[in-house]
Amino acid sequence: MLILIGLDQRQTLAQRDSLIEQVNLLINNHVLGDDNDPYLYKIPYEDGELGDVKIHNWRMRKIMQHYGEFVNCCLINDEEERAACMEGVSCKI
Repeated sequence: MLILIGLDQRQTLAQRDSLIEQVNLLINNHVLGDDNDPYLYKIPYEDGELGDVKIHNWRMRKIMQHYGEFVNCCLINDEEERAACMEGVSCKI
């Protein structure tokens, strides 16, 4: 859902492509891997459209441990929306 909101906030295809690249880097080089041994996940995204995101449960748990980083990456220029997203999951993490 965060990715969809982030895509909606970006006006151009280049900005949307950049967001997907940032999310992929965050997942591969920080959450599920690191700079020396990156994970090889790729968000299903083509021609400006997000496909079905399928992630195994154990990987999603690791992603949720870094939820705040994804909020900051995806949501721009709206501190109130960021705070609402963080508050909505704070009891679940």
